[in-house]
Amino acid sequence: MAISFLDATFNRKKSRFDILNEIKSSDLVLSAGGDFLSEKYAYFLRFFEYTLIKKLQKPLILYAQSIGPFPKRIIPLVTYVLNKVDRIFARDEKTVLLLKEYGVTLNVFQTADSVILLKMNDSIRAKKIIGDYHIDKTTIMIVVRDTKFTNITQEEHNLYAFSIVEVIKYLSTIEYKIVFLAPNEEDLQFSQKINKDFNINIPILDTRELLPSEVKFVLSNIKLLISARMHPLIIASTAGTPVISTGYEFKMRSYMKLIGMEDYYLDMVSLKSDELISKINNIYNGYLRVKEILRQKNKEITMQSKKNIEYTKEFFKLDNNLYIDNPLISIIIVNYNGKKWLKKCFDSLLLQTYKNFEIIFVDNYSSDDSIKFIRNNYNGD
Repeated sequence: MAISFLDATFNRKKSRFDILNEIKSSDLVLSAGGDFLSEKYAYFLRFFEYTLIKKLQKPLILYAQSIGPFPKRIIPLVTYVLNKVDRIFARDEKTVLLLKEYGVTLNVFQTADSVILLKMNDSIRAKKIIGDYHIDKTTIMIVVRDTKFTNITQEEHNLYAFSIVEVIKYLSTIEYKIVFLAPNEEDLQFSQKINKDFNINIPILDTRELLPSEVKFVLSNIKLLISARMHPLIIASTAGTPVISTGYEFKMRSYMKLIGMEDYYLDMVSLKSDELISKINNIYNGYLRVKEILRQKNKEITMQSKKNIEYTKEFFKLDNNLYIDNPLISIIIVNYNGKKWLKKCFDSLLLQTYKNFEIIFVDNYSSDDSIKFIRNNYNGD
């Protein structure tokens, strides 16, 4: 495993050529962003990247992604760019239907989210979290989300927060322990805001210092997860923990359907506390049945997620006529003042069972000593 550095700053022309050379030297490019190809995100940048990759005549796979929706005015562009992609692995049925609507039907394969294959890590650090937060099978964790990258109005968001607090108050009366789970800065701040605005004092577990595999171990030890975010849902449910979705994006409804729990999808915009309480009670009353459903469905979705790997191998062999069983994989990390997240990122990568890979660290002229941190801790050159 090797770590290389690229300084991709606007005032350093060499870095642009370095990045182009990395693409040129690649045998295959995987785009594994999850769901950044929709109207909520900077899809034009992704389309530019994909066009550049194909201009360089490199094979391109969109790996385990949710795609769409897009504004009507740019559908011709969507159709043009995505039909140039060699393979699209759609992690949900809705993406397949949207792509068909956009005129993208060739080389589209339905798989499942790659996070489904995440292993569990019962590290000392994870066990300490369980002790520090007194986590056990009377613990219900809640992931609330802010309005960033959504079209939710402030009034709708306020009503959502009010409903969550009403549920927390109800659960407190029946002796459940409640913990907020915060996977990012925005959700951490929103959890803190709920505590302050509603004069409650719910503990907040900031997971950014934990590896995803450690989070999975923590979530395997709780009673229930209520989440407005996708990946906590996946991590908890594949650990065997029942989940309720309070999101608003189609990808979350699709995932709940995939694991046999579509009835436990509630829309954030129209969320009512009594409805959520009813769902919680339903799970409590049929807890063993729900656990068994998850156990069976986890077997199925694991096979679907593995299709991402199988299809990639098949395509790579077909495209090159010289399939290598243990190819070198280049992982490119683009960073700007992200030092506080680098340890978690690199430690996660180093825990992979696949070892023939290199990490190329692309730094955008950071001022937080990111490069120094990587050089000192991960032998970067």
